[in-house]
Amino acid sequence: MLKKILLICIALTLPSLCRADGVFGSRGMNSLFLDPPRMLSPIYETATITDNQPLEFKWMIEYQNNTRGYILCLYKGYNTDETSLILKEEIPQGIYSFQAKADIFQDGQTYTWTLRRIAISGQKTDSSSNSFRVIKN
Repeated sequence: MLKKILLICIALTLPSLCRADGVFGSRGMNSLFLDPPRMLSPIYETATITDNQPLEFKWMIEYQNNTRGYILCLYKGYNTDETSLILKEEIPQGIYSFQAKADIFQDGQTYTWTLRRIAISGQKTDSSSNSFRVIKN
């Protein structure tokens, strides 16, 4: 009998936890597991830098709730280990782009960028990643 009462209490309480401003956010329990950001650019095989202008990295997310910010990393080559890391930036929530100075890139070189979403709790998503070759004009 006690188990039945406990199950009824849980069933009645769970919907209130899933409210828009509740523990689980507007997406329900799935918001505990954040979606990684979707990269917008550079996402093609090459990225062209003209007149020493910065290269802009852009992304979007479908749901913004529970987001503290992002970690953007840039690596020389395809490896995403510490020895290849040339840039690491923590970007606050609400910002969906970052400009990297042109002088960190070499013409003809391949670079890989990764992006992780950080929850308010500190939890991080898997990395989104893309590689591209730089062409300087």
